[in-house]
Amino acid sequence: MEKNSALDLFLETGLRHLYTAERETHDNLKTLASQSSNQALKDAFSSHILETENQIRRLQQSFGMLNIDPTSSKIQGISNFADKGRELMKTLLDLNFTDRSKGMDGILNEGKELIRHFADTDSNDIALISAAHKVEHYEIACYDLICFLCEHYKQKEIVNLMKLSLEEEKRMGEKLLEIARRDIKLPLFPPS
Repeated sequence: MEKNSALDLFLETGLRHLYTAERETHDNLKTLASQSSNQALKDAFSSHILETENQIRRLQQSFGMLNIDPTSSKIQGISNFADKGRELMKTLLDLNFTDRSKGMDGILNEGKELIRHFADTDSNDIALISAAHKVEHYEIACYDLICFLCEHYKQKEIVNLMKLSLEEEKRMGEKLLEIARRDIKLPLFPPS
């Protein structure tokens, strides 16, 4: 993808953030499944591993359609944007605006802390659900924006691929809450 505007760069960055997030989510789902004591939750995490593998493949296809190398370690910059492009790249580099999302990193780190803190307690499964649910909502927000940008660029094939992933993320978020409501026994608040 030849980047001629800040919006082009924004789209590439958004795709890279999703790609990194999905790969890290894939690894974390295995841990979540192994740490859950609830079979429905284990099954949900295990089935979402397969969905996440498909989401990664869809992102790879999208990169291919846009002629972007997803293995490149940094955003490449704007080719025909002269001084404004250099200024924008400097700003993005100052912000550490690379293929890693600071937002997702924060959510994953918070999730690891939650899981570590509540492991071996009666709140373990709700901590797992909380960590995973936050990731799902972050991914939903990212897929929504990528769909919007690709619609703007008339990239219908990419929009269709991303909408498949978006729907899977929404279903997983709903499934996590359904399991929490149905299967997780929360202690009652003490009477006032």
